[in-house]
Amino acid sequence: MADLPPPQPTSGEVRQADQARLDKYVREQERLRKKAEEERRKALIAESRRRASETSQQK
Repeated sequence: MADLPPPQPTSGEVRQADQARLDKYVREQERLRKKAEEERRKALIAESRRRASETSQQK
């Protein structure tokens, strides 16, 4: 009995595992994209505030 190879997953199980990995990857990419957008937005706001303070100091 110990000579038997480990059971191979059926194609449906493989597909489910692949889909789960793919879903996880897509969620992670989406999270990173949102984080990058938020960072960019914050940088733009900080830049516009800095410019606004510079122009108000020049007056």
